Amino acid sequence: VSQSRYSPFLCNHFTLPPWVSSNTAVATITNTGLITGLIAGTTTITYMNSDGCSITATVTVNPLPTISGTTNVCVGSTVTLTGSAVAHPTTPWQTSDATVAAISNGGVVTGINAGNVTITYTNSNGCQNSVNFTVNPLPSITGNFALCMNEATELAGINAPHPFTPWTSSKYRDWE
Repeated sequence: VSQSRYSPFLCNHFTLPPWVSSNTAVATITNTGLITGLIAGTTTITYMNSDGCSITATVTVNPLPTISGTTNVCVGSTVTLTGSAVAHPTTPWQTSDATVAAISNGGVVTGINAGNVTITYTNSNGCQNSVNFTVNPLPSITGNFALCMNEATELAGINAPHPFTPWTSSKYRDWE
């Protein structure tokens, strides 16, 4: 069994920090032991106590998961978001406001009320990533909804119309 022993007086009174990262591109560590992951990879962390004894530990920095899919939906509709890597086993998806958008463990987002939320995905390593998500209000139609054959009436849509097909009809000519 070998121990590492260090005397601060043998090195021109230079003292080493108690915590050291072998790869500061992957993770840095403060003198108080606060470690910050910078990029995915591994680093060896060394801790030295006041007696000059040291110990090492290998630390793995995992990559952040990604979220893909459409980040908006209309009230009453659904879209599916996909998270990378293996999902957290119990709560992979969370919404910042379930009164605006609900999300299932499978990533299916349902628009509840118009507004903006943050959707967060957590993978099995506990790493999280978030996206801003918008629930758009449903448009409304105003006008006269009853008319006679060979009559015309104008309807108005609230909100900006779709650029190509703002109006469609389920039946173009009921009388034929």
